[in-house]
Amino acid sequence: MSIRKNLRAWLLTQSSVADLVGTRIHPVKRPGGEDDVLPCLVLVKTKARHGADLAAGNNDNEHEFHVIAVAEKYSEADAIYEALAGSNGVLHGRYGLTMGSQSVTSTTILDDFDHSEYDVLNSEECTYLITIVVEISTGSGG
Repeated sequence: MSIRKNLRAWLLTQSSVADLVGTRIHPVKRPGGEDDVLPCLVLVKTKARHGADLAAGNNDNEHEFHVIAVAEKYSEADAIYEALAGSNGVLHGRYGLTMGSQSVTSTTILDDFDHSEYDVLNSEECTYLITIVVEISTGSGG
């Protein structure tokens, strides 16, 4: 499974996240129509750095995601932010995780902001966004 699918599947197992968004974790954009229910998360992979240093014996990869909390109220978006990136958040400085079939050496929050660079809103709705930029390092380590 790809890191995209593994990240989504892993987030679904985290009760602090699932309690807030249920199964509404979408790749790249919201689904639209009757399946478009808030609050939700949108996952956008924005960068990937693949490196293999055979001399060091590693095959490390770094994946950067924008994890976007979308909600009708700012307090809901902020609760999702706290579950993901707060001091006890599931993505805040974690080490030695397993996401599906993938070994994750670390997760690092790089940034967060109250908007999105990606089109995740539907027409003229009044919603709130918080984007969390997270780097997920996978591979065997150094």
